[in-house]
Amino acid sequence: MADVAKNLLTSSCNPANTLQRETSSFQPWRPWSSEPSPCQPAPVAQYPALNNPVGEFASIPANPEIDPPPYRSYRCFQLITVRYQQPVRCAELHRQQCEKLYHWCDEPGCHRETEISRGYSYGGGEQWFRDEERRYNEEVQAEHRENERKAFAAHEEFKRRYAADAQRHGQNRQYAEIQWQENKSKTFVEAREEFHKSYTEETRCLERSRQYAKAQSLKVKQKLLEDTKCQEAKEQREEETKRKEDIEQRREKEKILQRERLKWNPRRKQERMVKETKQQQDERPQTEVEGKKLRKDEQYRAEKTSRENEKGQEETKQIEYKQRREDEQLGSKEKHQQEKKLIHEDKKRREEERNRQHIEQRREKRRIKERQKRYRRQQRKIEEAKRLEDKQSRDEEEKKYREKEKQREDEQRREVQKLLEYEQYQKELKQREIEQRRVVEQRRLDNEQRQKEQRRREDEQRRVVEQRRLDNEQRQKEQKRLEEQKRLKDQQRREERKRREDEQRLKEKQRREDEQRLEEKKRREEKKRQEDKKRFEEKQQEDEKRRAERKRREDKQRTKWQQLYKEHQSEKKRHKEDLKRRIEEWKQKREKLRQEMKQEKVKDRRVKEKLRLVEKELEELLRKQEKKRILHVLRQKEEEDRLQEEQRQREFCDKLNERRIWYEQIREEMYHVSVKIEDLERTMELQDQKSAAKGELEAG
Repeated sequence: MADVAKNLLTSSCNPANTLQRETSSFQPWRPWSSEPSPCQPAPVAQYPALNNPVGEFASIPANPEIDPPPYRSYRCFQLITVRYQQPVRCAELHRQQCEKLYHWCDEPGCHRETEISRGYSYGGGEQWFRDEERRYNEEVQAEHRENERKAFAAHEEFKRRYAADAQRHGQNRQYAEIQWQENKSKTFVEAREEFHKSYTEETRCLERSRQYAKAQSLKVKQKLLEDTKCQEAKEQREEETKRKEDIEQRREKEKILQRERLKWNPRRKQERMVKETKQQQDERPQTEVEGKKLRKDEQYRAEKTSRENEKGQEETKQIEYKQRREDEQLGSKEKHQQEKKLIHEDKKRREEERNRQHIEQRREKRRIKERQKRYRRQQRKIEEAKRLEDKQSRDEEEKKYREKEKQREDEQRREVQKLLEYEQYQKELKQREIEQRRVVEQRRLDNEQRQKEQRRREDEQRRVVEQRRLDNEQRQKEQKRLEEQKRLKDQQRREERKRREDEQRLKEKQRREDEQRLEEKKRREEKKRQEDKKRFEEKQQEDEKRRAERKRREDKQRTKWQQLYKEHQSEKKRHKEDLKRRIEEWKQKREKLRQEMKQEKVKDRRVKEKLRLVEKELEELLRKQEKKRILHVLRQKEEEDRLQEEQRQREFCDKLNERRIWYEQIREEMYHVSVKIEDLERTMELQDQKSAAKGELEAG
């Protein structure tokens, strides 16, 4: 969980251009690459940026009232830097594309539709900016919902495989949530697939964030699985250690008992001593004399081999030295080749000599092994002869021991026989006394049995009478209950019929109202499109005048645009630092909650409530920050006059793009936080179940 919090604001969890646009070196006036327009563009107008020590050029965006925007600038919100030579054709293409995608635009209640896109009029580009913003919102929401659904499905799979108890407790709620997510995201996914047929290059902006979220989820699952496996391995090792200790204790006890038995059996003790002596002699490889001789031979062969190797190396060095001297003096190629041949033959001869010596060494080892075998065979024969001699003496001792044991057993048998006869006499005497007492007791029991039988018959008669009375009462109660149940069922059927009729009338009324609202909405939208088309045609007639006026105003207002841009950058930096500080505070709170969970001093309900309050506080902070940014933009729009209309268009594009980036970053952060909180809840449930199971085992 700490890894996710640490990487919340890094480039790995943001879209492709997020980190670049947040740095201080980013130039918002410079365009980035996008798909070229089908129209033939004129050369791009470049102007030197003011207060720019590097000397870079900043492209001036086009005016939507004069230069219609390209219809392929979706998602990136690219600042338009070209002037089209065929504006009529571009406008027609843009209108066709808007109509093509109009059927899946978002409803007016979209949370991203602000007063900027809803209230102020920017001439011919107003409808285009509104459509672009809605298209962007629609796809981003679909992407985000799809990511949430996949992550939730992955968690469900994890619970099914590794946490069956947690799945049993929360199965109904989780199944309902999955069904809701799938039904909700179905239409968005279909619209996104249709949209990607014509906008394939812009569909990869959130690929890195999706991959990062998937990797983080897999990492958390892997860590939890490893912790579980480590715990199981630890328990298994403890059980194995305990089992080995028990085995060792049993073996020690068996050895002690074996020693006690051998104390009273001299024959087995003698055999065991002979067997251990023989085993020790067999395990010994050779006698002390042969061991010394073998070690001496090995030492001699090693010294001989080292001397031969040193001698061969010395000869090789001398031959090489002579060869070099002769080559230097004579320089004869034939003599060199001849000497080379002699050296090769000499090496071959020495190799054969070494092979022969190696074979001799192997033969010598084989002879030593055979000599050892013969010696061991002789030793075994000597031991066998000694064992036979000892066996005769042991047999005589065993015979005497058996005779003594037999006499002792006969004496014990006679004593036991006397004891048995005395016990038999005592048993017969006791049996006669028991028989007399049994006869007296049987007479007493017969009298008691007759009395009990008489009382039982009387009780049976009373019970039959009472049972008949109870049966009559039960039949009467059952008849009343059936009548009451029938009356309630009739009343319930009447109420259900009335409720269905009311629901049917309400649904029919709601359907008619929905149809009326839909028709009214279509009429308003058609009327708005006609007005936009008419306004665009009127504005197109004034293009030439406004181009000339715009060129004069650009030189006059450029300094002011640069100052506004710097103020905007400082404000963005301040907002970013404030967001980082608040997120750091949230991390500390979350770490504190984790420590409390580890100590297991509080209940799950309290920890969950604290986590929910922390998340709510963060959401409130983000809403306040968004409200401040929107109000700041609105104040800037009100302060500018009519002559700054083109500049307002450019600032609107930049702010809209920055707001999109900011929303994407916050969405990513909240998504990862929600994933980690779910993981934490699952872990807590597993721990509770394990502790409960452990408590039940201890109680059992």
